[in-house]
Amino acid sequence: MDAVEVRCEIRSGLGKGGARQARFGGKTPGVLYGSGEQTLAINLEAKSFEKLVHKHGSSAFILDLKLGGQEGRDLKAIIKEL
Repeated sequence: MDAVEVRCEIRSGLGKGGARQARFGGKTPGVLYGSGEQTLAINLEAKSFEKLVHKHGSSAFILDLKLGGQEGRDLKAIIKEL
């Protein structure tokens, strides 16, 4: 399975309003869920994320998320739903 590095940032606005603000600002909102972990709302750069999804298509791949402003807090994720 391929691993792809993606830069993201933690989203401050939660819910529908926060997601709309992210989209208006050229970001793609997302949510990270994990067993025993706190749910984390994130933003990804929309253009680069769209290119990534189109490149890999429906094949499964691992996202190596690099959280902006938080060195050493890198996470691994798999896209569950688009």
